[in-house]
Amino acid sequence: MIRAFHTSTTSLHVLQSIGYSFIKKNISNTKKDNMGEINVSDGRKEISINIKEYRKVSDLTKYVAIKMNISEFWLEYNGLRLKENSPISEIKFDQTTKISVIYKKLHCFFKQCYNKAGKINSDCNYCSKNYCAKHRIPESHACIEIESCKKAANSRNEAKLLKEKLTRNKI
Repeated sequence: MIRAFHTSTTSLHVLQSIGYSFIKKNISNTKKDNMGEINVSDGRKEISINIKEYRKVSDLTKYVAIKMNISEFWLEYNGLRLKENSPISEIKFDQTTKISVIYKKLHCFFKQCYNKAGKINSDCNYCSKNYCAKHRIPESHACIEIESCKKAANSRNEAKLLKEKLTRNKI
């Protein structure tokens, strides 16, 4: 009885001669198998998932929903939306595969805020990202363009003061 063996070619030939021809087929399939660890990202948080554990995209979607604590979203791969009922084996994955999480509603882009972004005044004029009412002011979401924001505010204030400056005494 054989308990353990090495996967070298000599041991495969020995096993084939004994009648274990199916082992070589299974080992070569695992070498060609390009499915493994993939990254799922929503722009803020990224998780690694072993794709072999899931048969359908719907199973993967349920796992991502639980792991990332989100509800209304879909998954995209190479810019195409993954269909819920399609099997994962149809998708061509490689080692740099990244699946994106796309939200159905506009959500606040602040680090750990998942509140709904407003429809009218939700986007920042400086970094062009959507924020909720709490984080829509550039100072509250630590805008990367905060310096240009301050310069614009200073120039507006300077123009207003120069316009209101008195040139003569009114008395």
